[in-house]
Amino acid sequence: MATKRIPPYIKPAGYLRNGGSFLIDLGFALLTMLILFFAFGQPVIYGNLLQGPSYTTKYNDLAKESGFAYEDGEGHIKEFVQKADLNLRNKPRYQQYTLFVDQIWHYFYDVVPSSEKIAFQPSDGFASDFEKGSEGYRRDAGKWVYSSFFGIDESGKGTFFTYPSDADFDFNKAPVLDAATSAASQSADEKTSTDALQSVWYYIYENGNSRYKAALAHFQNQPVARGYKDTQLYALYFSAYPSILIGSLVFFFLIPMLSRNGQTLGKKILHVAVIGSDGFTAPKWKIGIHYGLIVLPFLLLMIPYVIVTLMVFFLYFLVDYIVMLMQKNHQSVHDLASMTIVINSESSLWFPSPESRDKYITLHPSSFPALYQRELETGITKESQGRKEAATDALAAEQEGIVDSRTLERAAAIQEQAKEAAKEIVYDNDADPKGEGDFVDGKGEDDAH
Repeated sequence: MATKRIPPYIKPAGYLRNGGSFLIDLGFALLTMLILFFAFGQPVIYGNLLQGPSYTTKYNDLAKESGFAYEDGEGHIKEFVQKADLNLRNKPRYQQYTLFVDQIWHYFYDVVPSSEKIAFQPSDGFASDFEKGSEGYRRDAGKWVYSSFFGIDESGKGTFFTYPSDADFDFNKAPVLDAATSAASQSADEKTSTDALQSVWYYIYENGNSRYKAALAHFQNQPVARGYKDTQLYALYFSAYPSILIGSLVFFFLIPMLSRNGQTLGKKILHVAVIGSDGFTAPKWKIGIHYGLIVLPFLLLMIPYVIVTLMVFFLYFLVDYIVMLMQKNHQSVHDLASMTIVINSESSLWFPSPESRDKYITLHPSSFPALYQRELETGITKESQGRKEAATDALAAEQEGIVDSRTLERAAAIQEQAKEAAKEIVYDNDADPKGEGDFVDGKGEDDAH
């Protein structure tokens, strides 16, 4: 019965060479993807076919209408937070809270009640008996802002803010600081004044659920605004498809399928190759499965859920690499699934088939493969790690399962001879000095790889 072990004259590639070759190929693939995207994907697919920039323009126009963006003197769209009132420009940032209060009020009192594309949503709990755009509707919107947005009750109590004291107030003016906060902010003691204003600033803008950020989220979650943004993002994402496909297929499938022994550019650079786990040259279908399982996570990147697909992508290769570290022969998941192994092509000898191996052994009776095969047929093999194993059922039957010390000594001696013979095969003039694994017999025929 033939052994299933990989012959000792085949050296698996270490995890550094194996992982390094992948990173080199990944670098080539990513560079190609970027070049294709900026040369073709963005200008042709995103710009012309999918009209991505037009949706960006529509979103920016809506953002300007809402007041959360503005256009500077040079035609650039900037966020409202970059804007500063001339009277406050040279003052500390926390004193600019009034700008953000005014923006919130402008959005909910002026924009939402009158805009055709921006509206209160069912989750807001807003109701009015008046027609949108009317003064009554605006007044109801102002009342909603006081109660639902700033949490100001009928008595005027809220967080830092209250009703204006104007006699004609009818929910048509923005909230103002309550008496206690206003007094503290105007205190002669600088620390008291600063602490009060910084607390207001934190409430209005800085904290995670600030009033300004909540108002901004209200705009961004508008169906029209979200539709413009999503369409623009999908256009951008779909424009990257050709780049992802071409970059991954060229470097992780076409090149290894067309090259000898499944070598990618990275594998050629680091002198590693892909063969069958039986120790012979892998047929193309095994090479195809091997690299098809590598290309698969790249294709998953085409699913338009960026965070999820990136997590799956990195998790896939992390598990693949961990499995490789745990395997004796450094076989990863795609190696095990395709019945292949990545080897060091500089120090390995492998054959296209058992027939070519037998022919090589006949022509080179003192070679490492010949000695190793003879040991399989007649006795004990002793691997480089010092483990001993019965190689055939015939030998086990002949010796009745008994291995004495003389047999072990003989195996050790032959192993040393095999090592010397291996050096002759790999490094003398029978071997290809370039380390490609091509061996030529006396008749000039290729018998081994």
